[in-house]
Amino acid sequence: MIKINICIDAGHCKFTPGKRAFDGSFFEWEFNHDVACRIKGHLDRHGVKSYVQYVENANPKTELNARISAINKTKPDFVVSIHANAAGTTWNEASGWEIYCSAPTDSNSKGTMLAKLIEKNSKVLGLKDRGIKDAHGVAGIVVSTTPPAVLIEHGFYTNQSELVKLKANNFREECAICDAKGILEYLGIAWKEESKMPETKKAHWAKPYLDSLVKKGIINNPEEHKDLDAPITKGQLFALLDRITK
Repeated sequence: MIKINICIDAGHCKFTPGKRAFDGSFFEWEFNHDVACRIKGHLDRHGVKSYVQYVENANPKTELNARISAINKTKPDFVVSIHANAAGTTWNEASGWEIYCSAPTDSNSKGTMLAKLIEKNSKVLGLKDRGIKDAHGVAGIVVSTTPPAVLIEHGFYTNQSELVKLKANNFREECAICDAKGILEYLGIAWKEESKMPETKKAHWAKPYLDSLVKKGIINNPEEHKDLDAPITKGQLFALLDRITK
């Protein structure tokens, strides 16, 4: 493992009021936690130490402070807070991806450098890029934590078309990959595609019967019968029955 520790903050918890789609089909805390865990999985396989922070606090007035206190106590090297966005009180067209840091105009700030690299890798999501924004007055998790931090909004669940994406497993995985790629690029680590084990081809259910007939001498050329799902003609059936009954 690389000697660095990253906090992936799963923003909000199940008791945070209002953080859900108007039709009740989506809860932001569940999206945040799911994507955070996926990011950790990608960092793990690159040898980067990280942990997912999920603070379950039933008091909405202290939930944010509890998350900030936990980060400042643990002292990770930097923080990436995962969110989905919302606007208005009814379905609307607000859309896009955005990221917050504490000093967006300071190109030498660690938070800004990280934000730019995550933004760069987010292009493949196909969402409107709302840019890198100042976290002051908006994202306390960014401005009140000791380590450098960014907060990512991955689309609006108050927009019905983006809500469909936010609920989809493949889109969540794409979000996690984009964020992980940005983090890894910040650390100077090249992205490696996941190696997939080839699927073991299962033997056809009828193969044991073919083998048995070969042993009995009823079928002499099994290579002619590799396609076990091929239809049999009446002529072939009669020929087989004739051989069996001899």
